[in-house]
Amino acid sequence: MSLGRPRDGERPTPWAVCLVAGALAALGAQFALEGWAEASEIGHWIQHGVIFWSGVLVGLGILRLYQLGGGRA
Repeated sequence: MSLGRPRDGERPTPWAVCLVAGALAALGAQFALEGWAEASEIGHWIQHGVIFWSGVLVGLGILRLYQLGGGRA
């Protein structure tokens, strides 16, 4: 398993996928949910929840990829 680009036939690491999914969820919550969040109270809190959990995903992805790399930065 490599931390960079996957070789032919090799799947990307689940932690890299976690990192990308978290970043995309944060962008979606920030921009796609903005109108709904401004229009309703529940939309506002759902937006906050999505941003929180996407931050958790990004943090876990970064932490695990750092550990897999042996802490060499």
